[in-house]
Amino acid sequence: MGAVRVSRGTAIGLTAILVAACGIGMTAVAAARHGLAARYYPNPVWTGVPVASGLDDRIATDVVEGRMAAIGGAGFSARWQGFLRVDHPAEYRFTVVSDDVAWLYLDGRLRVNDGLRGPSRQTAIVPLAAGPHPIEVAFFTHGGDYDLALLWAEGSGPAEPVAADRLFPTRGTSLAYDALWGEAYLWPLTGSLFIFAALCWWPLRQVARHCHERADEPDANRVLWGLLAIGFLLSVVAIGWGLPQPITWAADEVHPIDVTDAVAQRFSGGWTLKYPPMQLYLLAILYAPFFVAESFGMVDLTAVGTHAALFVLARGMSVAMAVGTVYVVYLCGLQLYRSRSAGLGAAALVAAMPPFVYYAKMANVDVPYLFWFALSLLFYIRIVQTDRTGDYIRFAFTAALAICTKDQAYGHYVLPVVHLIWLRARRGTAEGAWARVGALWSDRRLQSAAVTGVTVLVLGYNLAFNWTGFLEHVAVLVGPVSEISRMFEATPAGHLAMAWEAVRVLALCLGPPGLLVCVVGLVASVRAASQADLFLLLPALSFYLTVISVVMYHYDRFFLGICFILALFGGKALTAALAPGRWLGWRRAAVAGLFGYLLLSAVTVDVVMASDSRYAVERWLSERAHARGRVGMAGMAIYLPRVDPARALTVRESWVDVDRLQPRFIVVNRGYSCRAEPGSSAADFYAGLRDGSRGYRLSLAHRSTPAWPVVGPDRVWRSACEDPFSGLAKINPEIQVFERVGG
Repeated sequence: MGAVRVSRGTAIGLTAILVAACGIGMTAVAAARHGLAARYYPNPVWTGVPVASGLDDRIATDVVEGRMAAIGGAGFSARWQGFLRVDHPAEYRFTVVSDDVAWLYLDGRLRVNDGLRGPSRQTAIVPLAAGPHPIEVAFFTHGGDYDLALLWAEGSGPAEPVAADRLFPTRGTSLAYDALWGEAYLWPLTGSLFIFAALCWWPLRQVARHCHERADEPDANRVLWGLLAIGFLLSVVAIGWGLPQPITWAADEVHPIDVTDAVAQRFSGGWTLKYPPMQLYLLAILYAPFFVAESFGMVDLTAVGTHAALFVLARGMSVAMAVGTVYVVYLCGLQLYRSRSAGLGAAALVAAMPPFVYYAKMANVDVPYLFWFALSLLFYIRIVQTDRTGDYIRFAFTAALAICTKDQAYGHYVLPVVHLIWLRARRGTAEGAWARVGALWSDRRLQSAAVTGVTVLVLGYNLAFNWTGFLEHVAVLVGPVSEISRMFEATPAGHLAMAWEAVRVLALCLGPPGLLVCVVGLVASVRAASQADLFLLLPALSFYLTVISVVMYHYDRFFLGICFILALFGGKALTAALAPGRWLGWRRAAVAGLFGYLLLSAVTVDVVMASDSRYAVERWLSERAHARGRVGMAGMAIYLPRVDPARALTVRESWVDVDRLQPRFIVVNRGYSCRAEPGSSAADFYAGLRDGSRGYRLSLAHRSTPAWPVVGPDRVWRSACEDPFSGLAKINPEIQVFERVGG
């Protein structure tokens, strides 16, 4: 069956119609009456067929009286269900007035249990976050006079009936209402999503064109699209991890405030940040509708909802670039080995790496820089194979973009640049070594690459208008950041220990079986003395020698680029494993088992993030702390649950702070507490909590255990102390809550 071709004009028209239809549908939904879905029964036990149903805009006696014609005069029961819309987080006081009996459920939990016959007035205080909340009211009377009302108040304010515009029959009507008339940030968010779609359109079209050109290989095309879809799902699940809050649970994310400050300073005049500005340029384009809306006073960029929307956009950019990276790794394998199976195998190994899955949904600069690095790797392969001028220019362009996204990327290019110069010298026509070296200065390919790379670096770092900011940025990188982060001594023993730890981190990234497959492919190339692919070790070796061996520390994300290269050798090994021959069935089963394990490891990241222990601790605290006192937060906020700022106290891991503030509860991240140096005041603080000598006892120790077979590095997922080499250790830590003895 031939492929269906749709013209660009038709596609644009269909998109416009779809957008208009969605807008009309949302308007129609949001214009529907407010209220809760009501059902009335001719008995006091909510059984049988309702004698009346519909949408009640309030829960009140006069509303019930309007249904009496259908109900009759005997005893009856009623149930109202829907969603209560809350504009901002706070503690709300709910009051149920009833005669005979009524119950109030919020967020699926019984809040008011008015089981007393006769007139009654029952109250409950419930902390609610902004947004829609499931609500249900059940009521019955045995006959005679009756009374019913639902009242609420924020904080200590006066109680009043819950207004109709706060009630919705379904979550969809609540969200549609917010989109059209509620949260102001949703309009600029729509504009940002259109920009995001425009940025993704060309890459998606390239994938479609690639598959169309290979229409005679439908199975490989389906595998490619399926792999990209899996990569997208792995990256996007739990994208809201830790949101909304000003400080997220992930370390080193690009904060929306970083972008707004950079735009306010026009990236010049001494502006500086820990990272280069390239990713901030892209985010500034994505945030443009928000900046316009703010200039007209339509939106507050510091509001909780707006802040969360900007963060999700930044993380969404990482998701898109992660999927693009998987595709580019596939192209590298295809280009290198002229085999789609090798490219697909390499891409699958990359897509299933647990650290890659984690960083793909974070607003860090790691995945964006890896996207540009993967592209430069593709052009590096093409240069070695074909020596075309255009590939030199593209290599320099994408390599410079990678460096302008994350400075460390330079390490991948030191040895490859030397290699390319050596290749040009070998391929030159001049006779004699010195004559060839002299000819390099006038080599058009090298000149074009040098001009392109320098131009992109100058523009990317905005050197013309921000020279002082650039110098300050470099001073921070080579100064305090490197000194504070150093993990190993710059001695032979230190280098040996760091190299051994690097092997363990590679196994964490690729999974032990995945790393084994990559090593098998690499050994095969070494044994064959293959010049076709061994040159790819240069970017990996270059990064280790010029970055890791210089700073003497590393994390899992430092090795992701090296893993891309190893994955290409792994793709080669997988292709050989699936080649026709003896034991093909067993070899296929082994490959299937390999990817089953790797996929399980990748999905585990999403499952553990979605069930992060801090969510449960937040619920536990909301149920207890609001009635018992204030909560002391010990340690860095990014490692702790989110607590209502009105009840949170910052405790600086010191009994001096505790004695002064007298919190009822103290919340601790057990893994983070392992950082305390023996003999320090912080170590004394944690020891005093745990042995009970300072008047606190352990009330809760929680680390989520998902209903999922957790697969992956035991040292990260199950260790009491956090693994200093992996960002995965930030997920699902053990949270301990200590309560003061005696109140």
